[in-house]
Order: sequence, then structure tokens, then C-alpha cells
Amino acid sequence: MLQDNTIPLPGRMTITVHTIGDTTIIAVAGELDAAVADDLRRHLLAGVASSSALIVDLTAVTFCSAGTLRILLDVTGAARSAGASCAMVSDHWIVLRAITACGFESRLAVHPTLGAALSWLSGEAPTIVLRA
Repeated sequence: MLQDNTIPLPGRMTITVHTIGDTTIIAVAGELDAAVADDLRRHLLAGVASSSALIVDLTAVTFCSAGTLRILLDVTGAARSAGASCAMVSDHWIVLRAITACGFESRLAVHPTLGAALSWLSGEAPTIVLRA
């Protein structure tokens, strides 16, 4: 069953939450900086708590700060601690450049499409491709 819930947030970020089975997909759009960090962290951690797998779709992100990357690392760690899986989706150079510039490409499971992330979560796709 697919559920869709768009959450209007103040500032320059929008979050849309989709649920497919026991996987939560949180699509984030806009600028991810210090102004939206607390809201982003809260929603992503809620996604970890409510499912066995979390996908963070960053394809509509127009700015990604280093602080945002720290949040993504923390959420990935929280998912692992909870026995859940966590994957990111982006093929946008803004996000990929930030990840590689910080050296986090080996610590975040980043996939070019939502389909690739879903395949990885199901065990069908063992490799992760990150191109900056």
C-alpha cells in the first residue's frame, strides 16, 4: 500500500513521506542548510523509527550543506542501530559533490534512482554507484 503525505515546512524545504509496505521513502526538496536542519533530522529519525527501511530521496535538493551530510550520517547510524536499512537517492551534482568532497561516499548508500535504491534494499543490487 502506498501512502503519501506532503509536509509543509517553514523555510526552503519540503518533505513528502511515502510508505510502501515496511519501507518509508522521505523525499526532500529545496535547500538543506542550518535553517532546516532540526526539522530534517526530526522527520528522518521518525522514518527510521516507523519502518524497517528508510530511503531518503534527495533528487529535488538544490543545496546541501556539510551539516546536512552529518544528519544523513547520523540517520544512517540510527537505522543500523535499530536493525533497519537506510539508502539515499540522488543523481544531482550538488548532492554528490558534497558527499564526495567530505569523503562520505563509503559511509552513505547513495543510488542514482529510487528503483536502484529499492533493488539494493531487496538484495537484488549489491553495488552502489556514486558519480560526482
